[in-house]
Amino acid sequence: MFQHIHTYLQRLTWLLHRVWESHGRILIAGSFGIIFGVSIGLSDAEPKTAMILSHMRPRNSMERKIRMQQKPLVSTVRKKEPVLLSKKIESADPSQPLAGSPRLTNQTEQMKSAAPAETIIVPRAVVSLPAEAIMPKSDAFPSFEHAVFPVTKVPNWGIMETPAEWGRTFQEMNRADFVNVPAYDLDVLTQPMQTLLLARAEHVPDITAKLVYSTRYFGKYDLDASEFSAVHPGVDIKLALGTPVGSVAGGKVHRIDTGKGLGLFVVVEHRTNGETFYSIYGHFSRLNVKEGDTVKPGQIVGYVGMTGNTTAPHLHLQIDRKQEGKTVHTPYWPSAIPSGKNVERFTVHPIRFIQNHAGTAVSAR
Repeated sequence: MFQHIHTYLQRLTWLLHRVWESHGRILIAGSFGIIFGVSIGLSDAEPKTAMILSHMRPRNSMERKIRMQQKPLVSTVRKKEPVLLSKKIESADPSQPLAGSPRLTNQTEQMKSAAPAETIIVPRAVVSLPAEAIMPKSDAFPSFEHAVFPVTKVPNWGIMETPAEWGRTFQEMNRADFVNVPAYDLDVLTQPMQTLLLARAEHVPDITAKLVYSTRYFGKYDLDASEFSAVHPGVDIKLALGTPVGSVAGGKVHRIDTGKGLGLFVVVEHRTNGETFYSIYGHFSRLNVKEGDTVKPGQIVGYVGMTGNTTAPHLHLQIDRKQEGKTVHTPYWPSAIPSGKNVERFTVHPIRFIQNHAGTAVSAR
């Protein structure tokens, strides 16, 4: 038996000798390479290697307890989780994806479930709009309010006996030259002037009234004439040159124009009790308004002049009714003396109009 073992060892020795002769150099080189690489790796990761080797060696229970209480040599770095930005997009069909939008992949679904979605809140844009776009335009017409006489005082013509006195302008007269507006009384206005002049001192108020209302409603150009004796559709009021004239009521300046008869004139539109009227002021020397202006009762619209067909400074005051289908009013002036029915259709008595609406506060319509 020992002979067999001896023989086996001889053969093994011979085999190792043959391997050494053929591959010994390669084994030596490889061994050196492995040792060199391991040394470099250990030098780069000496703390980690020291920690690993320290854990590999056996220790008692007390040492394990102490090391568990100690902080690790290397801090742990937590990997950041992916954050998804989700936007709320409205769709006609929530179950269908929007056109042009990619479908979520399995990886995206996993990331979405792994990390909470962050919603982007888009602030609403603040848009500044003009007031006209926010609030509708108002079509409210200026209030009529109430009616007033176009002037508050008139010259006291009855006491003026010479052209130098009655020829003065408004600016040249003083306060003592003016009196209150006289009443429009046909019994007084139709008295013969010659009769009144015989006792002038006693009839100064009546003479002043006849001269102030120098031409009556549809009357002749005659100081003694009554109404409906001619085609004059208004009342002529004798005033000093340059006297400021106010609107008879609240309204809007409808038209400014010039004509052969009325000269420079202004038309003011008024609305009251569901009706529309136009007050007309003729023979102005200059104006204080323009078309489209809103006027209050008594607000100055112009100044007394002598434009148009006139022989002395005066105001032609006329009030017409609105005619259906006409956007621009033309002062009514008949070719013949109208009947009562036609008068009511086209125009109204200016003095009676003021009297009927004086002191009232009616909203315009």
